[in-house]
Amino acid sequence: MHLKATMSELGVTHITVRRRNPRWFVSTTRAYLHAAYRTRRSRPIYRELSFAEDDSSSFAAVLPYGRICKDGMLVLTKRFQLLQDISFTFQGEHLKPVRRIQMLQQWREKPARFLGRTAAYLCSASPGNYFHWMLDVLPRLYLLEQSGIPVDTYIMNRTTLHAFHKETLAAVNISPHQILDARLHLQVKRLVVTSPITRYQFNVQPYVIPVSIPKWACHYLRSVFIPPELDHLGTAGKGRYLYISRRHAVYRKVVNEPELTEALSTLGFKVVQLEHLRHAEQVQLFVEAACIVAPHGAGLTNTVFCRPGTRIIELFASNYTPSYYEMISAHMDLDYHRMVSEPEEASLDFRVNPEDVLKLIR
Repeated sequence: MHLKATMSELGVTHITVRRRNPRWFVSTTRAYLHAAYRTRRSRPIYRELSFAEDDSSSFAAVLPYGRICKDGMLVLTKRFQLLQDISFTFQGEHLKPVRRIQMLQQWREKPARFLGRTAAYLCSASPGNYFHWMLDVLPRLYLLEQSGIPVDTYIMNRTTLHAFHKETLAAVNISPHQILDARLHLQVKRLVVTSPITRYQFNVQPYVIPVSIPKWACHYLRSVFIPPELDHLGTAGKGRYLYISRRHAVYRKVVNEPELTEALSTLGFKVVQLEHLRHAEQVQLFVEAACIVAPHGAGLTNTVFCRPGTRIIELFASNYTPSYYEMISAHMDLDYHRMVSEPEEASLDFRVNPEDVLKLIR
């Protein structure tokens, strides 16, 4: 599906058009077509790992003297050609055509800081959110690794790192000193770019809807974060019964959570607040779980670490029911169920019937 803005409205001479199809990418951007092609020929992506799947839409490529503007939202060639397929603001259709023109003109006039080395572009929407960090950013490191392009500097639009950022980066041998702030207007001698990982559809309402999450990305996270001593547990059978609480979240809370957790306690459920745990502890909890009940939230990203057969019961308000974790569950062979309740007035919070939840567990 084409964006509303035409190429003439955007003020660029060449642009790659984004389509809403899981296999949408076609390498037609002249600025890095040769680099992407050479990368695929010299070292085919995914071939080395047993969980690999065919995904011809994924790539890593070098953009000579590429530019990064507007907090990392825009990626441009040295001649200010907008690369729409990797500029996440334009993927999202957030900006009206006239605003896009203003944005391009604004950054065309600003001097850029020049970086005379190779750096990878890892900017994304909402990198402070755990899901988007895990499944929009980190799997790009696998594409970089498989491409064989040497990189030691990473450009991110998140320089204030939470604990989970630091822990996960340490696991892939990246230190905070290797991260460069995307809030600067940068021009990079060799800018390494990758295809997006999770693909989204943007609706009129201010929420994104996931179109596809690649299976290989889920397996990559498992290969990095599940320690060997936990990787042999096999399919789910006996294990922990967990309820993931959002009591301290701003929205999407279960209004009658005490009533729900009291009912779940009769079946041996433990209430967990993931924000109080280290990342490795979260991984272990989900690997060892047999059943997980949780309102929709980023904490369910950890279902990527569950064993096949783990029962997942995701609770929703009817005004927001995305399929992020249903997709992950399908990839990981989990026993996924969803329960949708009516929201509180003018809210994303909701009330559930504990008996209905218990019926899904028994």
